[in-house]
Amino acid sequence: MTMRKYKSGPLEAIHSAVEGMYRSGTIDKATMRRFDKACLIRSPKFETCDIDKSKESNDTSDALLDSDSTNSDKSQQRCYANKTNLIDALSPPGI
Repeated sequence: MTMRKYKSGPLEAIHSAVEGMYRSGTIDKATMRRFDKACLIRSPKFETCDIDKSKESNDTSDALLDSDSTNSDKSQQRCYANKTNLIDALSPPGI
């Protein structure tokens, strides 16, 4: 499961409650997506050129970024999240 960032503590509590309602089937997917949009901070989407610039400026290799990749979907999602977190940490603010 990916780590979620919430806009605030109260919104985290509200989102958690609504997520329970979604799992139990009392609200539909469209409503859940509206709550996601209202409560969660969207993670930035990185372009290939941003990743390459970050790797070059920090002298980071592909082997480091691809260290846990395998063919399964969950592993690829985890790998993407790890890459995003690593790039986020290496990138200066404002990029």
